[in-house]
Amino acid sequence: MIKLSRLWGLILAVSVSCPTAVFAESISENFDNNSRLLREIQSEVDPTVRRLTPLLNTGIVVAVLVSTSSVIGVLVLLGMSVQKIQQTQEQINTIKQDAISDLSERLSMTQALVNDLQYSIQSSQDKIERISSQTPPSFPRETD
Repeated sequence: MIKLSRLWGLILAVSVSCPTAVFAESISENFDNNSRLLREIQSEVDPTVRRLTPLLNTGIVVAVLVSTSSVIGVLVLLGMSVQKIQQTQEQINTIKQDAISDLSERLSMTQALVNDLQYSIQSSQDKIERISSQTPPSFPRETD
């Protein structure tokens, strides 16, 4: 960019102050110098770029592989944790159902026991009432 502006400045300066032949010669010299300078820069830059390109490509590939493997690892861990949560929920539901059935069984046993006790109490009260309503038998007294 700077060389181009310098070239245009030179063109302008030469066109104002020099005849056409000198002007053409100056432009030709500048183009030759610029193309020679461009070839020198390219000859220095090209080997460097050729050496760095495989390294940069390898770095990019490694960065992509590392980030991809990280994402895959996170997804695998997420899947495993979801699976563990589902297993835990199933275990909790199983334990809950076992506890409910056990409590239900104990409740029915307790209810049966209460019913038996109520029946026993009722029958005992009936017997007591029958006995108390009867007149006491007279037992002969023994004389000494």
